[in-house]
Amino acid sequence: MFALSVILLAGFIAAAGWMFREPIMELVNRYMPPKDEAPLFVLPEPNESPEPLSAEISAPDLSPEAVAAEPTVKPVFDPDEPAPPRALTPTPAEIAALKPLPSPSTPPDGLLEVPSKPMAPGLQNDSNPPEANSLAMPAKEVQVEVSEEGKPAADALLKFLNAKNLKERLNYTLAAASMKPLMERYYQSQPDGPISIDAAGLVRLDPKPQMGGGAHAVFGVESRAWEYPVPVMLEETNDGFQVDWLSFVEFKDRILEKFFENYQEGAARFHVGITRTHYFEDKVPNTDNKDAFNIGPAPPNPYLTTVFVEKDSQLGRDLKDRIPWGAQVWAIVDLEWVKLGSQQWVQLVGVPQLNWYSVPATPKGKSGKASELPNEIQRAVPVGR
Repeated sequence: MFALSVILLAGFIAAAGWMFREPIMELVNRYMPPKDEAPLFVLPEPNESPEPLSAEISAPDLSPEAVAAEPTVKPVFDPDEPAPPRALTPTPAEIAALKPLPSPSTPPDGLLEVPSKPMAPGLQNDSNPPEANSLAMPAKEVQVEVSEEGKPAADALLKFLNAKNLKERLNYTLAAASMKPLMERYYQSQPDGPISIDAAGLVRLDPKPQMGGGAHAVFGVESRAWEYPVPVMLEETNDGFQVDWLSFVEFKDRILEKFFENYQEGAARFHVGITRTHYFEDKVPNTDNKDAFNIGPAPPNPYLTTVFVEKDSQLGRDLKDRIPWGAQVWAIVDLEWVKLGSQQWVQLVGVPQLNWYSVPATPKGKSGKASELPNEIQRAVPVGR
């Protein structure tokens, strides 16, 4: 039986070898080449006496006959390629169109362009430190779009922005005596020189407003250093138009947004747009007994957040009539952070004004003398927040 098994196994191996003989031979030839075959690559033998290199390379024939006989490569012609336009002499009308047009005294839309004094970019910009003055770009002219009747307000705005220092800026600041202490604190950490802008335009002019003693003007001011244009409000006084510095700095530095970044002690005052809203989250406790309001800074800044007031408080009852559902009100509000365990939110603690007039009449104390800093603006200091 053993011998029969060996014979059958040998026969099976022989049959398999016959059937797969070609692949087996390729493998054998690949890895076990015959010894008598010549190598695939033959290295040239070194030349014992090489000829000089100058004998192998001859100088090109630069004779006129050889150059003329040598064929040149011609560019390929594309029949679909249009012919290049020919340069023509400009007409007198085209030459006149290239010249700058003189500024008309009254454009069709009724707006004038008021050039400002040169300003050095890099001053009082959030993106540029004070030491960047030496690297500032050349001074530029800023054009202000304004109507004829708004031109005095535009001139005052430009003087305010181009002021060289705090002392000069106070001459064009509304309620300068009250604002001076706030401005001095503010400019301890901010440069007080010219404020670089790129464009400005008159948004509104109210010759006879209900608040204040003179005409009101609002300009939209743009700068590359600001993400959004900033509204600047002015009021006409006996010394001409003056700028509401407090609201300008608040909007420019986006103080409201910084106030909501982290918890802090004490109340703060802001110019906001305010409207009633519903609140469905669980981040604030006992919301059934609270009224919710959406507040945000001046447009076009789209920032929006929610504050709360107790329904049973005196303020909550007053606001039911003062700010009803569906009303959009521009007001000055007092806000304060509240913390309860791990929860914290911002509470509306006062609405002293349903307008943005930053300098109300100065209240008098028991002595009958006006206080140095009116209570209405004491919380509006844009410093340290």
